[in-house]
This record gives sequence, structure tokens and C-alpha cells, in this order.
Amino acid sequence: MRFLPRHMTALILATLLLAMPTQAFAKATNDQSLKNLLHKLVAKDNDTRMEAARELIHQPDRLYSDLQAIYESGDTMTRRGAIMAMALLPHPALGSTLFVRAMDDSDPTVRGMAAQSLAIIGPQAAPYMVEALSADSQDTQNAAAFGLSLLGPRAIPALIDGLQSEQATVRSKIAWILGRMEKDAAPAVPALIRALDVSDDRAMHIIAEAIDQIGPDPATALHHLKLLNTSEPAPFARIGAQAAPTLVRLLSRPGTPLGQLAFRALADIGAPAENALRQGIHENNLGQQVACALLLLEIDPDAALTLPEEVRAALANSGR
Repeated sequence: MRFLPRHMTALILATLLLAMPTQAFAKATNDQSLKNLLHKLVAKDNDTRMEAARELIHQPDRLYSDLQAIYESGDTMTRRGAIMAMALLPHPALGSTLFVRAMDDSDPTVRGMAAQSLAIIGPQAAPYMVEALSADSQDTQNAAAFGLSLLGPRAIPALIDGLQSEQATVRSKIAWILGRMEKDAAPAVPALIRALDVSDDRAMHIIAEAIDQIGPDPATALHHLKLLNTSEPAPFARIGAQAAPTLVRLLSRPGTPLGQLAFRALADIGAPAENALRQGIHENNLGQQVACALLLLEIDPDAALTLPEEVRAALANSGR
């Protein structure tokens, strides 16, 4: 094996040692220059922001990784600038990981900018935001909801998938987002109806309100209401028997479109809903009790003898 002369080895080592501080200094200088640019991007002065945006175009290709690194160690203004810069680059989708991470930022402006950036990416970013709806932080959840709202109907497929969540709060937030879309969210109505089967009453009412805001075709909604909780019906089983308990709970929304459809669905189901109706008569909501009694009397007229006094009085006052 041949070895370099000693003087050559010493020269190479000296060159490397001299280069290391120079490279470190160059990196520090570049980092500071990038930080200054990021601060300009979020400056109050519009001309300063525009100048920074033009300068951003001429930055090297490695800027994507540089921005992610500088975000992690930067102050508030630097983090804001990093999110803004990533969103302005030719391929903002490469920053998806950073945007998702930034929705958990301590600064509300950073969180909002991250959500807007994900919305800019488009529908492919929607699943990330739907997943963030189950985050531990309420701020992160709100940022994700904001981004999904900006996406609008383009987020519907991901929102439909999210309605399968076991978390009542996630279903509630998704329902709220869909409800604001009104008619545009009609494709989500079957999934929203399935999501009504949740133990949390508040979540159920939020989902029901969203369905009312969307205003689905009554026949379509009625069909799906009868199929609630039905996966693979047993042979000869009456459609609607499994749906009855949830439909009875919806009777606590008298005067609302979905409450009226629930009443009609229970009337169509008939005898298989009897047990659920008998339980509903003993709920705390008088309107719900009366509705259950009316439906039960069609199935079993003798049930009038066992109705609670206040329910019988309400029926008597209504002319029944």
C-alpha cells in the first residue's frame, strides 16, 4: 500500500481545517440571510412583502429542506415567514409535513397560515386536516377545521371518511363544516345519517342540525334513516328495527325537518319499533314523549292505559 508523503498529508489536513470554519461561517451567513428574507415576507409593508416574494424565486432548490430546518429553530416571525415561503414555492405540496406540523404551533397566525397553505395544496391535503381534527389540542383542531372550510366541497370525500370516527367531537366538527356548505354537501348526507348513531346527545344534535342545513331530498333521507345501524339484515328481519332507538332520540327535535322525518320513519317501521317507543315515553322531553305515545298507540291502543299522566294530559289537550 502506498502512502502520501508526510508533508502532503499535513497540507491536506491544514486545508480541511481552514475550510471548516469558512463553511460554517457561510452556512450561518446563509441562514441569517434566509431569516431576513422570511421576516420581509411577513412584514407589515406591502412593498417589502412583494420584494421578498420576488427574491424568493431566485433561492436555491434546497430551500425546501432549509425552510423545514429553520422553522424548527426560528422565532415567531421566522416561523411565519417559513410557512409563507413554503406556500409560495412552485411545489407547496412538498411542504405538507411542515404545514401539518405548524397547525400545532403556539402562534395562532402560524396555525392559520399552515391551514391556508394546506387548502392551497388542494383535496389531497384534506385527509391530513381531517386527521388533525382528533388532535389533543383544541387550537390544532380549530386550525384543521378552518383549512377544511377553505377547501369547501373539494374536501367532502375526506370528510365523509372522517365521519366514521369513534370520537363524537370529530363527527361534530365534520358535521359543522358540512352544514356550512348547505346544498353542496348533499353527497355527504348518507354518511351524516349513519353518524347520528352516537351516544353523545350534543354531537347527535349537531349532526342533525347539519343535515337540516343541507336540506336533503326527503325521500332519500327517509330511506337512509330506516337503514340506520343496519349492516347485513338477518333473513326476514324488518328493515328499521335497528334504527328505531336513534330515530326515537331524534324525536327530541320537534318541528325540525329531521325530527319530522324520524317520526315518519318510525311510523313506517311500525311494530318493530315498539320497544324503543315504550322507552322513549319515559324520556325527559315532553315533546318526545308525546310523539312516542302517538306512534305507540297506532301499534298498541291499549298502551294508553299505561301512559304517564303528563303525556295523557298533553294528548287530551291535543284532541287525541
